[in-house]
Amino acid sequence: FALYRLVSERLSSRSAIFVSTLFYLNPKIIMLSSIAKPDNIYFGYLFLSLHLIILWQEKKEMKYFYLSALCTGFSLATKYHGLFWALSIGSLLLILIFYDKRFNIGNKTKNVISYVFISFIIVSPFYLRNFIATGDPIWPYGWDFFESSYWSQRLNDKYSSWQQGPGDSLWNYITILWNITLNQELWVDGYRIPYLPVQLALLPGIIFFKNHLTQRQLIFYSILIWVSLVYYTLWFFTYQQLRYFLPVMIILLIPCSQIFWIMVGKNSFRVVASIFITSVLLFSMAYAILNTRQYLPVVFSFETKNAFLDDKVSFYKDIKWLNDNVSDDSIIFFIHLKPYYLEKKYVIPAGYETPKFINFDDAEFYKYLV
Repeated sequence: FALYRLVSERLSSRSAIFVSTLFYLNPKIIMLSSIAKPDNIYFGYLFLSLHLIILWQEKKEMKYFYLSALCTGFSLATKYHGLFWALSIGSLLLILIFYDKRFNIGNKTKNVISYVFISFIIVSPFYLRNFIATGDPIWPYGWDFFESSYWSQRLNDKYSSWQQGPGDSLWNYITILWNITLNQELWVDGYRIPYLPVQLALLPGIIFFKNHLTQRQLIFYSILIWVSLVYYTLWFFTYQQLRYFLPVMIILLIPCSQIFWIMVGKNSFRVVASIFITSVLLFSMAYAILNTRQYLPVVFSFETKNAFLDDKVSFYKDIKWLNDNVSDDSIIFFIHLKPYYLEKKYVIPAGYETPKFINFDDAEFYKYLV
């Protein structure tokens, strides 16, 4: 809904349908829809906050400004990468306010403070809970500043050095769309859950069809380019996880939608554009069917629940044995982060202690327990 409104109110309904359809049929979105991750909710808050801040800029009504701040706060509360979005839309807000002649310097400052305050009020319970529990409001990412509980310098060094993709050189920064489409093997699971070539194929068309764009659309695209560039830069110089790049790729679908319909309207491009998008849609639907197929046997009772869970859940047989054979007053010492379906009380050692437990012999482990 948020993505549809963002596009339809500035381009057209058919462009909005184009973007929404390719969003839902994106292999990564299909994957995220079948697992317990909040990314799709996070995307909704992103697009709502962007749609509302643009509405505020267009209609000059403060209610949209405050609603955008609320959505930004919810994005912060949903995922840590909401910090990327907060900086992206925050920088956009500063630009819009700076060039808004309705406000004097005092009102401009007040608006910025109001936006930050509303967003912070929404996310503060989550950051406060983290701080009380660990000493780090954005645990474990704030280790360098807070040296929080349940983490260590060794783990911080290990995970902060993780890197995917081709590297962080200037050339790779410039050629990211090429790499993320045609060199996906540089990332873990790159081609298994791929990005499709829609953006790479259609986005250059904005140069050739610039004369077809209205002034309002050019302003809209300038806003999209700015927030995408800030978000991308933050992503590029951190972990470069492919899934975390989805907001930028989805935003880039928006100008692609208009380019596609311009091409369809021209006889010389109509056939090529139609064949291309049909191929993409067929591939996406085939991927969705194949991804969903793994769940069909258990849904239609061709496979038992236990057989399905044993295939999908770590240590399921062992956990089921514990549930059936261990007394209710027992406490299970679980050296793993996935105690799914364990119905007994359990204790997971803090992450920084786990290697110590793994290396214990029986005598050392017994001595630790007693």
